[in-house]
Amino acid sequence: MRRWLEQNTFSISLDQLLEDGYDFPSGTAMEYAVYRIMLVRLVEEQFRKLSARDQYILGSYFGVFGFEEMSLDDLAFEEMLTIEGARKANEAALLRLRELCVNSEIPVLKWAYATVNHFRHNSYL
Repeated sequence: MRRWLEQNTFSISLDQLLEDGYDFPSGTAMEYAVYRIMLVRLVEEQFRKLSARDQYILGSYFGVFGFEEMSLDDLAFEEMLTIEGARKANEAALLRLRELCVNSEIPVLKWAYATVNHFRHNSYL
């Protein structure tokens, strides 16, 4: 997937994205598929800025970015926390990730996508 995002081109096909392991429902608009992939890429960039513990807690709880999904109970056991402690640690890590995301390129990407859609649906494009 990275090779498609790093190229300075708009010649990405949905078939190419599917070959790279991205699964989109049939009828997905190409711009939406690319937007979602870029969004995930930007979130992962911010995720990698978190401490190793925060990455482990969030990655394991949500089963993302190479971590195997775990229940809150299992996460609490692994981190030697109470279930409430694991919930609070997860919540705190999620807040730190949100803060990083707000101060990243993500809001600009979301604004650009919304603007393009606004103009497309209002027949400006």
